[in-house]
Amino acid sequence: MYDIGLYQEAEQYNEERDVLFACSAAMIFRRQLYEEIGGFDATYFYGFEDADFGWRANLVGYRVRYVPTAIAYHQMSRSVSRWSEERRTFLRRRNSLRTVIKNYNLLNLGIFLPLIFLRSSVRFLLDTLAKKKVQWVVWQAWASVLL
Repeated sequence: MYDIGLYQEAEQYNEERDVLFACSAAMIFRRQLYEEIGGFDATYFYGFEDADFGWRANLVGYRVRYVPTAIAYHQMSRSVSRWSEERRTFLRRRNSLRTVIKNYNLLNLGIFLPLIFLRSSVRFLLDTLAKKKVQWVVWQAWASVLL
């Protein structure tokens, strides 16, 4: 998951449109919305809190809008740059899974959670076969969410 047009300049990013969520460093919303959906989920700590917030806003009928003329300056991951890549990967994977489980209805969860698991498994296998550094923290993230 990446910010729209990150590190790119292209005409396709020049139109306003609805999106599922916005980067928390670049979003603005009314306090009423924040209170209505319970604010940011503090259990996330790092990563995907903005995806969860935007998704919940959509679920209760609000629109999240991408506005290309709005400009935000954000030093991405600056506060966690001293953390190990494993810690950051664990938190991102854990929180992305939490977001899916928390916000999908049962039908979609039944469809997409196995696909997400399959993708994680295939990527793990391919990385192992290619003798790349294997990210065991991905499985730790799955275990922390499902157990």
